[in-house]
Amino acid sequence: MNIEQTVMEYLRKLPPDKQQEVLDFTQFLNQKMSLPKPDPNLTPEQKCANWLAWIDSHQSSNPPLTDESLEKFVEKSAEQNQQLTPEERTQNWLAFVETLPKQSANLPDEALHRDTMYD
Repeated sequence: MNIEQTVMEYLRKLPPDKQQEVLDFTQFLNQKMSLPKPDPNLTPEQKCANWLAWIDSHQSSNPPLTDESLEKFVEKSAEQNQQLTPEERTQNWLAFVETLPKQSANLPDEALHRDTMYD
């Protein structure tokens, strides 16, 4: 049995909500693979241009949020944050901070060192 058949066999045994999670995860992996890979030979200008081109290519599938939807998001986030204990907020913050090095690998070098850009 190949890997595709094995995955399908397990997938069929899952309830619909878990099947959706599998789909979401595979979509995440595909999107992650489409991220631009840093090229050490590119100039800062080329890196920035590549990054902006990648962002533009994803604008159609992820239209910009309206001011109203952003306000709702901020309000909902604040409400959820108020329901957490200080310890839970700290744990959430630490979990977020742990993802930063992984995310920053996809940014142009200049975005990571803004404090030294204007020396």
